[in-house]
Amino acid sequence: YKRQIESRKPLPIDKIKLVQKLCKDKDDEMRWILALVSDTGMRLGEGVGLLKSDINLDCEIPHIDLKPHPWRTLKTKSSQRCIPLIGASLWASKRILENNNDSIYAFPRYTSVDNCNANSASAALNKWMKEQLIDDYVIHGFRHSFRDRLRAAEKLKGKAVSSFNHKVMAPVFANSEYIIGAKGNPDGSVSCWGAVKGSGMTMQAEAYFD
Repeated sequence: YKRQIESRKPLPIDKIKLVQKLCKDKDDEMRWILALVSDTGMRLGEGVGLLKSDINLDCEIPHIDLKPHPWRTLKTKSSQRCIPLIGASLWASKRILENNNDSIYAFPRYTSVDNCNANSASAALNKWMKEQLIDDYVIHGFRHSFRDRLRAAEKLKGKAVSSFNHKVMAPVFANSEYIIGAKGNPDGSVSCWGAVKGSGMTMQAEAYFD
């Protein structure tokens, strides 16, 4: 049990960037899963069980509409949420939809109408991460890293803040088009949001971490 806790330690940002680069170099279905999880904070099963139609790119704020499916339920009611896409996760989402196959599933290797085999994906990805990073990191560590990144952004208030719709939250990520921010809630959860710069449009995405 202690080894499991230690192996789920957050990945430092340099390791995250390295894995994301390796994913883009390899550019296959397995690496799309990893890249998708790395910048969203999703649980692996949440990502593996997606439909292609859950991924929305033709809108002002690219996002995943995460909801339960017969082959993959969600852990809690609050797990159903919209997740803004940026960085490696946006890249992975584009590659998933560009992939020319007839499946309705984002990852047909692991998902069918009867089942979502996240355990098999986890074993394969953890093995690959071990080979690439040497250190004892596992894919669930990205979720803990994302939680820490959101918390770090919360501490930046006053240094770098943006206000949309009367909500002030610290940015976590930003590029020329998108900005993603976060704030802590009284119950200990963290809320994140996405916005297109200059548009005034925002999307609230509750991100609960356990």
